[in-house]
Amino acid sequence: MLLLLIHTVVLTTATLVTTAQVNLCQPLAGECVSERRSCRGTSLEFFCGRSAYCCLPPVSRLAVAKSDKSCKKTPRRCTNRGGKCVSPSSPCYTRRARKLCPGSCDCCLGDHKNCDTTPACRLLGGFCFKGNKKVCRHGSVVPGRCEGRDCYCCVPDKCSCGKANGNRIVGGWMTTPNNKYPWLVGFKVMNYGENYFCGGTIISPHYILTAAHCLFNPYNGNMFKTNALKVGVGDHNQATTDDDIPRVTRLVDVKKIIVHEGYSLFQNYHDIGLVRLAEALDLVSHTQVRAACLPKAPENTYEGAMGVVYGWGIMHTDALEQPDEVREVVVPILNPKCDGKSVGQMKITSNMLCAGEEDGGKDTCLGDSGGPLTVEERDRHHTLVGVTSFGSGCGNPDSPGVYTRVTAYLDWVHANTKDSEFCY
Repeated sequence: MLLLLIHTVVLTTATLVTTAQVNLCQPLAGECVSERRSCRGTSLEFFCGRSAYCCLPPVSRLAVAKSDKSCKKTPRRCTNRGGKCVSPSSPCYTRRARKLCPGSCDCCLGDHKNCDTTPACRLLGGFCFKGNKKVCRHGSVVPGRCEGRDCYCCVPDKCSCGKANGNRIVGGWMTTPNNKYPWLVGFKVMNYGENYFCGGTIISPHYILTAAHCLFNPYNGNMFKTNALKVGVGDHNQATTDDDIPRVTRLVDVKKIIVHEGYSLFQNYHDIGLVRLAEALDLVSHTQVRAACLPKAPENTYEGAMGVVYGWGIMHTDALEQPDEVREVVVPILNPKCDGKSVGQMKITSNMLCAGEEDGGKDTCLGDSGGPLTVEERDRHHTLVGVTSFGSGCGNPDSPGVYTRVTAYLDWVHANTKDSEFCY
């Protein structure tokens, strides 16, 4: 289940109006209607042109979430920012700030007690704060919307998914610019070398989607302990820090490892897993760290689409050398039956996806496991459709790479990420 803020406006016989001005209403979580009486909330003129009204949800829907029984006490460091402590599962319609409340509670930022909140701020989806503008470092300060000395309206930024930066893998090329695919992460095991041994994909501020086999120690068959794994975010060249972005490129601790219950270390079925990070990633402030979009249509097979795969995997099977920099390659996605091709001794199931050229030469390889296969869809945003799983060799003719089909596991992903919000 996704923790989404869904604004619903009940309409009667009025029809929705689609005009060139509709985007002036949508940022306020409203809809353009032809009749004012059909709006159960607040109606505004001029936002939808002359012949329509912008219908907003009732103001109460935008109120700051109340703290529940598990987060009754709100310390001063949270109240000073006009917030209240709420549990991770409680809705917060402004902005969550972590480490300001005890335990696992979040500080849901809200209207400061010494500021008079006006509809002009609330209807923008904002809250009124007082004093230090760093409180709104993940949003936009809008002047003249709050009453009170040194009171300002903060409209929180909302993270978007799948937006690549700028216009390998066997047969691939180096990605340009750096951090072109900002949702790509690398996994390191402490005391097991400096290189990333697997890849993964940021899907929310808290979660990384990867292959299940990446979460097991290949030497003893045991699942890695959380304190042994580190997740590298915002990285491009794994061999140097010269291109690192201060306070962005870093190794993040792991809090929890989740492996699909149907996975077996000795087979490649249900090869999917999740890693919950020990701290939330900021997916708004820096273009080098973002989330990939999850598929919206579970029935979509993506047959015939051109997918992009990328990571720090080896480029030549004879040399077994990993590149320092991220490499990418474009491969066609085959039909659900893998065009009748066999891949080693493994039977291809409906939970798998095949991608690769008939003549070979372009493929993922050792070190790319767990990384993303994405398809550029709506508005040039990338959708995560596959997780690099296995193959028979690398880049061999008539032997495509096999990926875990993400659409087959959307319910499983959502069921195991209930405590995190997603970007859209």
